[in-house]
Amino acid sequence: MNLPTAFLALRERFIARLPERLEQMRAQRGGLDETRESALNEIKRLAHSLVGAAGLHDMEQLARAAAELERLAAAEAADSELDRALDHLAGLITHQSPQPVPQSSLGLKPCRIALLFQDPEEMAAQSALLSDAGYQVDTYTRASALEAACAAGRAPALVLMGLQFDGDDQAGLDILKQLKPGPLTTTPIIVLSASHSVERGLLAYHSGATRVLTKPISPQALSRHIDAALSADGEEALNVLLLQAGDAPGADWVTRLQSLQKPRLATRHCQQAGQLFDRLTEGRPDAIVLDLSDRDESEAGALIALVRDHPSANHVPIIGIDTPASQRRRALWQAGCSSVFDADGSAGEFGLMLSTLCNRARSVRQTIDEAARYRYEHSRQYQALEHHAIISMADATGTVYETSARYAHLTGFERTELIGAHLSEQRPGMAPPEFDEQIMDQLRQGRVWQGEYRAPGRGKQARWFNATLVPFLDRAGQPYRYMVIRSDITERKLGEQALVKAHDREMRLAGQIQDNLLVPPIPWVVGGVPLASRFQAAAGVAGDFHALVELQPGVFDVLIGDVMGKGVSAALVGAACKMALHQCLLELRARGHGQAPGPADIVGALHQQLSQRLIDLECFVTLAYARFDQAAGTMTSVGCGHPEILLCDAGRSRLAGNRHPPLGTLAEECYSETVTNWPPGSLAVLYSDGLTETRAADGSLLGEPGLQQLLARQQAIDPNPAALTAAVMAAVEAFAEGQAPTDDRTLIIVHNPTGAERHVELPAGLDSIAQLRSFLAEQALPDLKGDRLDRLVLACVEAFSNAVRHGALTSRVVQLSCHHETERIRIVLYYDGPDRAPPEAGELPDPAGMQESGYGLALIKQLCDDCQYHHHAGHNRLTLIFEKLQSS
Repeated sequence: MNLPTAFLALRERFIARLPERLEQMRAQRGGLDETRESALNEIKRLAHSLVGAAGLHDMEQLARAAAELERLAAAEAADSELDRALDHLAGLITHQSPQPVPQSSLGLKPCRIALLFQDPEEMAAQSALLSDAGYQVDTYTRASALEAACAAGRAPALVLMGLQFDGDDQAGLDILKQLKPGPLTTTPIIVLSASHSVERGLLAYHSGATRVLTKPISPQALSRHIDAALSADGEEALNVLLLQAGDAPGADWVTRLQSLQKPRLATRHCQQAGQLFDRLTEGRPDAIVLDLSDRDESEAGALIALVRDHPSANHVPIIGIDTPASQRRRALWQAGCSSVFDADGSAGEFGLMLSTLCNRARSVRQTIDEAARYRYEHSRQYQALEHHAIISMADATGTVYETSARYAHLTGFERTELIGAHLSEQRPGMAPPEFDEQIMDQLRQGRVWQGEYRAPGRGKQARWFNATLVPFLDRAGQPYRYMVIRSDITERKLGEQALVKAHDREMRLAGQIQDNLLVPPIPWVVGGVPLASRFQAAAGVAGDFHALVELQPGVFDVLIGDVMGKGVSAALVGAACKMALHQCLLELRARGHGQAPGPADIVGALHQQLSQRLIDLECFVTLAYARFDQAAGTMTSVGCGHPEILLCDAGRSRLAGNRHPPLGTLAEECYSETVTNWPPGSLAVLYSDGLTETRAADGSLLGEPGLQQLLARQQAIDPNPAALTAAVMAAVEAFAEGQAPTDDRTLIIVHNPTGAERHVELPAGLDSIAQLRSFLAEQALPDLKGDRLDRLVLACVEAFSNAVRHGALTSRVVQLSCHHETERIRIVLYYDGPDRAPPEAGELPDPAGMQESGYGLALIKQLCDDCQYHHHAGHNRLTLIFEKLQSS
């Protein structure tokens, strides 16, 4: 494990132990009433141990809070003050998280450094940092062990020690006095103290410390002091301004300061105040020394105030030299002196005091500079965000107190209108639905909210924003401020909407192409056989496909297929399959000299042409191919992985059988066909699995039994394929309870008519009336003659005309069925369209010589014996009944 990783592990362990230390302090706080002195000492000890380690781990706020608690415990402060300090420390510990390992900038000399600390955590952290820098590190918890190491030839080049031992700084001072005259006389000793007392620092210097540093101290600052202490010429000279008249009683201070070896001084002597201020204008010194012994109290106070107010004297220690036993020292301190020294004091003591004050002033200036740099960086970051993003600030209640000019510009409002509004309001008085109480609850819990919302604008189009809402939490975990950072995504949203519209247009166009070219509706009558198809795409464009090929009157083929997947790609594969079908039919007929090939031959040819290509595309196609022969009453079929064809006859259902793998799964396959009876009155049902795999809202599956039940129920109402397919598809949608289909649905029904019924398909136009008359004359002639036949024809023409003119047909054809029953003739018109019954007419004209102009339901009812209109699932059925008994 490398050293940076080791140091990070120490940090993580330190942070992990913080709650435990906090509980120990709180436990001691609870014992203040019983054993106050021992409890305060224990709190002081625990807080002191936090100061050094926290500072070393760059947790300055935590270190300062621990130092304040230590100070209060040492001063035996009131319980309320201790409680506030403990609460503050607890808040910092609660929100403390590991920080990156600070990069060591310690010196590069491979020398030995001795560590003398009683706190094991601070010892471990210091050892890891110094070892990482390349130093040989020895650790000691007792001074006697360090002395023994020196006697054994392991003397260090520098000693780094704490001042507090056994909970008392005096013990550390005694250790200094013990070490310095002995084996470490010339060895620099750096002392780390949590005390800010100048007197305590002077005592440490008197006891033998080379440097006294106040905790918390960062690794970077500590490294500079270690490098300076180890270097030959060590410290930089302190720049000191001395104001003293040449004839003053203490004039020897110029010589005395110049004679100091520690700290080294660069003294500039000023005999007049004007010279001092000129020097201050040139730059900021490290310290200012004022000889006040020959000035009265008011003059001295005025001079100190003038010096203190000078910009270059800001945070610079001002030391006053005054006569011994002077009674005005309090006044001098109040005027601005950092310290007052006796004029006859020793130069060594003065040097120690000066060094301590300068170190403290440098630390203060460094803190101020860092704060100024932070404010500058914060300002620049805010400006960067202001130019790139759109920012608003809100207080604890969610009331906006600051918002960017760019947001006001984009929305068209004045900033004064936006300031004072609630976060949930995009403008005064308007709250969008996106900002609901749930979002505010999330923010109150301290969680960040991110999302997109649409904000209205004044005189402008609405704007879309991507927003991040960040709550700022206090020590109790409650939000006291909110920041909203937005990005304008209006152009992106408009582009997305345009893409959606373009996609919808393309899908509609693809659907229209499919409806008109790829999957046109199957004719409702082929060679007198009624049939119909319905399909519903799951993705706008279907992957299901079907085809009809009429071979000769009463004989035709129906193909239904399902391509893996759905959408445009599946539709393209389906179109290719249909094209391949017609190509295979042409080739097979050419080989057979015009004879129609069998279904197995056709499917085999499709396999040869498509399967390998489908395998290459990693796609497959299921299909069912059926040939219907009305005269023979048979259905010949081949199935390839598709749902089996369902035959319904007299209320019973059976499957046609014949199963082969789907096209595109095997490169080689031999196909056989199955011949099934298809008697008059029976139905053949071809469908895709999108029907049987339909699920209800509760997840239940329709399945094949469910489809058979739907067919039986609707067939009992009307077995005509046009009406039956519409009713079954509507029933499937009702079963799904409004859920969109997950797969394409296709349904084809072929009805083998009985001998008593005839069917014809008429184009939905008035030009088809002649064909209608011809069909009726041919079908009704055996049973109706003369006036009865004319009335039948006129009623049917009127019904057809009304359907074409007023029915708003969605189908392009009208199916006409003629049913010869024992005592009557039943004519039925089938067509798709809305629910529009034939209109009632008022006064009827003379029917003799009438033109086909559409006189409505009243005329139709007068002409026939009964008239019934029925609408269901977008399909219409109009039934006209003529009794045969009245035809004689």
